[in-house]
Amino acid sequence: MQILYVSTSCSQRLANKLFEETHRDPGFQIVKFTRLLLEGFCHNSACVESLCGISARTKRFFWKEPNEVINNVKYQYIPFVNLIFIRQLCVQIGAFFKTTSWIFRTRKHAQNRIIIHDVLANSACSGSKLAADIWNVPTCALVTDMPGLSAIEKAQNKKGYYNHFLHTRTKQILRRINSYSSYILLTEQMNSVINTNHRPYVVMEGLVDTSAQLAQSTIAKTFPRVILYAGALVEQYGVKAMVDAVLQSSHTDIELHLYGDDKDSGFANYIRSCAARDKRIVYKGVAKNEDIVKAEQSASLLVNPRFTNQEITKYSFPSKNMEYMVSGTPLLTTCLPGIPEEYNDYVYLFDNETTEGYAKKIDEIMNLSPEDLQCKGKAAKEFVLKEKNHIKQAQKIITMLKTIVHDK
Repeated sequence: MQILYVSTSCSQRLANKLFEETHRDPGFQIVKFTRLLLEGFCHNSACVESLCGISARTKRFFWKEPNEVINNVKYQYIPFVNLIFIRQLCVQIGAFFKTTSWIFRTRKHAQNRIIIHDVLANSACSGSKLAADIWNVPTCALVTDMPGLSAIEKAQNKKGYYNHFLHTRTKQILRRINSYSSYILLTEQMNSVINTNHRPYVVMEGLVDTSAQLAQSTIAKTFPRVILYAGALVEQYGVKAMVDAVLQSSHTDIELHLYGDDKDSGFANYIRSCAARDKRIVYKGVAKNEDIVKAEQSASLLVNPRFTNQEITKYSFPSKNMEYMVSGTPLLTTCLPGIPEEYNDYVYLFDNETTEGYAKKIDEIMNLSPEDLQCKGKAAKEFVLKEKNHIKQAQKIITMLKTIVHDK
């Protein structure tokens, strides 16, 4: 099968380069998710090209990167002039012509090819979708988040043209989303909202790297024990409640390590102020994914305190939960409605989504032995490696895609 994958995600090499240039998170989680998915397709005998219109910030006025091939995936990058609105237009036009080029290059495989769009990459997908429609090539929408419901967008609380831009972008995505041949969704709840025309779909809540079985978690028996959070540092994700819970905890021999970007919300200032007065709060800032993975493997407990009362939680499966589980370190999380019940046996769950409830649960788990924690983490790792590895998840998607291209 010939697959063209259109998104804002670049290779791991380029993500690291962008991080060194800007010292901002270029979307490491998205890059990792995309890399595993594309390599999973390759393991299932697909020929994969990735077309990227990067969304990461860059200081370069004219952005251009050479194409590259990594682990059998060909990455193509759309150049652009780095000016507001001009950048989006460049990406849209570039995606149209590069998609058209791919269509002509793969015309011998017309009955066995498909274009997959990460629909949140609005500029690149709009240009690519136009080319696909003109040449009657089937398309599949990958929906990793519900357009317009992002807590990060709300946390930014920007005014004027920026809000207008987000509103316009959301309308464009929603208008285009009904025109796809098939869908890859992160939760079952998405289907009734996204797939209104009842087209073929598959639920793929996440995936892990099979090579992670080689790494071993080492639950620390020394003190202080580390509780780790890695992700967006915004209050809406329960991060403030988690920080306050550690401050209230009766355990003085623990540290909460926080990795991530506050997405310009200013919340990092609160974390810094807490760290200044209590050594149990440690702000790590933005780090490369490989460094975070090593930290996860040596921590005692990983946390996802995201509140479940937000509408968006029905339509999301946090990718960090998969990364947490495959690390071998136990995960403490809220019972998010978008996460299937089959996961609950392999994680610890918060009973009460308040600061007091978080503090009580942390104290309860920190009273367990390192051996108990190791056992819980090992069971979670074995589960996701067996059932949710990137080769098996990609195979499930390809099985669905083959029914689309053969019916076209």
